Amino acid sequence: GDHHVVDMPIFTEFLDKLVSKRDQIWITAAIPAHKYSIERDGANIKVLQSDDRQIRLQLTSKADAALYDYPLTLIAKVPATWKQCRIIQGANQFSCQPTGNSIMFDALPNGEMITIQGNVENTKEHKEL
Repeated sequence: GDHHVVDMPIFTEFLDKLVSKRDQIWITAAIPAHKYSIERDGANIKVLQSDDRQIRLQLTSKADAALYDYPLTLIAKVPATWKQCRIIQGANQFSCQPTGNSIMFDALPNGEMITIQGNVENTKEHKEL
């Protein structure tokens, strides 16, 4: 047929590598990938406020929210002095540490405003957006 045969040790090594990169890749089916890409391609982000204490963003998408309801992954630059951040969107919030001067997080388009607060204490509450 139209398939490839790979020795088991090579395949196992490949799977182990995927597991080690779990936080960097998304493995999904065709329909969720399509929905995400349509939503992402129609997305727009507007900075409402940016100062040394917080950043406020509004994330919208032209895609129909009834059909396209996946959180989008955002990368935001934050001041280099920020050692800890809290991301809030509606009732959902979580804390993270910047890598360099940026953070990566998920947020829902066409929802409530996104607030990124800098230099806040790490909270035990961790709700993904």
